[in-house]
Amino acid sequence: MSGKYLIPGGHVVTLDDSLGDFDNGAVLVEDGVITAVGRAQDISAPADAEIIDASEGVVITGMVDTYRHVSMSLTRGIGVDQHLWHFLSNTYTRWLPATGVEEMYTSALVGCLEAIESGVTTIMDTCESFHSAEHAEAELRGLEDSGIRAFFCYGMSGDQYGKTTAGRRGWSALLAHVKEMAQRGANDGLVRVALQLSQSGTTPFSWMGDELKLAEELGLLCCSHSSAVPASNLTSDLEVRADMGYMLPGHVYIHCTNLTDHEMSLVAKTGGKIALATETDIQMGMPGRC
Repeated sequence: MSGKYLIPGGHVVTLDDSLGDFDNGAVLVEDGVITAVGRAQDISAPADAEIIDASEGVVITGMVDTYRHVSMSLTRGIGVDQHLWHFLSNTYTRWLPATGVEEMYTSALVGCLEAIESGVTTIMDTCESFHSAEHAEAELRGLEDSGIRAFFCYGMSGDQYGKTTAGRRGWSALLAHVKEMAQRGANDGLVRVALQLSQSGTTPFSWMGDELKLAEELGLLCCSHSSAVPASNLTSDLEVRADMGYMLPGHVYIHCTNLTDHEMSLVAKTGGKIALATETDIQMGMPGRC
């Protein structure tokens, strides 16, 4: 973001113990960099700065959303009153297979701009929506063009991918593309390539081990949908993963509404993180601990 901006008059929440908060504070931004934070009377605006009056408002750092599907932003309104199985059927067997490359780009861009407009400046984009490398590249381009900071969590599966058939060949093509994207430098800027593991119960469990091996090799953040649906092998796999050494430090486990106390302890012991989607989980019929 080029230009100079002074934001005075608001209650500034710094999240920095050495600075504290300011009842009548100001923030100075110059060419995309915060150059001063403090009391409004102590910060002068450069002659060419735009003044954004924050009186009676709150000035905070950008929020972080650890679970967002920007590839589905164009159809988000369709699922507001659907239970999980209805949503999955409509999304993965009807809409996504019909989505074109440019629509994927538009959906990602719109989803990111919506996030920024609401104060979310960093997202973890879980994107198991790709059926070709072109679709994946389009979503990455949408993230980058929006200016948001994001983890682009490339979703693994055994589905057909591009011209490759479903099964091991499709999965291998996905994994190779993740590796290529990360190695070519798409992991250095605001948008970083990450990895969403194959959903347990949909692919051989050993494939997850290969995915984790690549993630460790390239230093990629990993995430997975975990313990959303009670007694389902699609999401309830943490004890097996723990036995096999498949729970990496920093891994983000999404949903987790039906984790047992023991499973929660496994996440904690292995340095994992939990991302909640409470409202959606309740609406879709998997409230669990909510």
